[in-house]
Amino acid sequence: MKKLFALLWFSIVMLTAVCGLIFYTDSRKSQQSSQNNAQAAIYTMAGTKPTLPLAPSAQVRTKPASDRGALGTDYKAMQGSGKSVSAPDSSRAPDAEPATEAESAKKYTFTEEMYPYRAMLSKEQQEVYDDVYAAAVERRSDCAVGAMISQDALNDVMTAVYNDHPELFYLDTQYSYEYSGSGRVLKVTLKYNATAADYENSLKKFNDAADAIIKGASALTTAEDKEKYVYNAIMDSVKYNASAPVNQSAYSALVNKESVCAGYSRAFQYIMQKLDIPCYLCTGYSKGGAHAWNIVKLGDAYYNADISWDDSLGESGGYTYRYYNVSDEKFSVDHTRKGLSVKLPKAAGE
Repeated sequence: MKKLFALLWFSIVMLTAVCGLIFYTDSRKSQQSSQNNAQAAIYTMAGTKPTLPLAPSAQVRTKPASDRGALGTDYKAMQGSGKSVSAPDSSRAPDAEPATEAESAKKYTFTEEMYPYRAMLSKEQQEVYDDVYAAAVERRSDCAVGAMISQDALNDVMTAVYNDHPELFYLDTQYSYEYSGSGRVLKVTLKYNATAADYENSLKKFNDAADAIIKGASALTTAEDKEKYVYNAIMDSVKYNASAPVNQSAYSALVNKESVCAGYSRAFQYIMQKLDIPCYLCTGYSKGGAHAWNIVKLGDAYYNADISWDDSLGESGGYTYRYYNVSDEKFSVDHTRKGLSVKLPKAAGE
């Protein structure tokens, strides 16, 4: 009898303990649910729940395959047309204001690390570079040339300005100039693309599009993560279209979302520059056509990156990095530098 009583007492104690445990667990779940509901209410009152940008490893590719082009080679180099004028070599264009233009040019400073093409030029060419840049920033058509440079030297100047400064999205690849009987350039006339017609509105669209990517990349820590974030963001938002308007400009990629190799590369260059990461436009030939890509500096090493080709190769649900951060040795299989780009730093990084 005593054994039966003891067994019954033990069973009651165990049953009580189990019931208590079940009650405690249900209470914790209810408490957690209440906290979650309260937190959701706070987010509802405050607006959308704030989120950090996705790290590059967490970004998901969403662009359909139909929006990716072939491995395009649609880069257009700066092209000038000259006219001989009867004027002594010491003269300037009659409508130019040399002192005013010189003062404008003095407002700008260009470091070799961020603007390598200027550093490739002679002292006289750099003077013209500064004057042309100042004229472009102010959207002036005519720019007097005070330094003694030839027509060939002018083409290098115009290429250097255009390659160093993707922010001049409204500058066209065509220009004209006047030269004296001896071949000395006297004046340059800049041409602007369609975005210059409504510059203020175009500038706002350009800045808004770029800032959205810059904001996301800026939340990341390393230069490598920032680079890949920008790379992915541009690949996801831009469609390769050889017929896209102003397709040599960063504007076509960032705002119009349709571009060619030059537009992709200049958009990537511009945002990387804004993140204080040296990034250069590199031009040459590939698969028999004129092509543009980038060289990026990470730490002390330089790397090649061809964003338009990686975009074209990417598959739905994932990114392709076949041409991302590779050395010249690997890149030279199907990419050849030409012109001033030959003087850019060698990319030895893997």
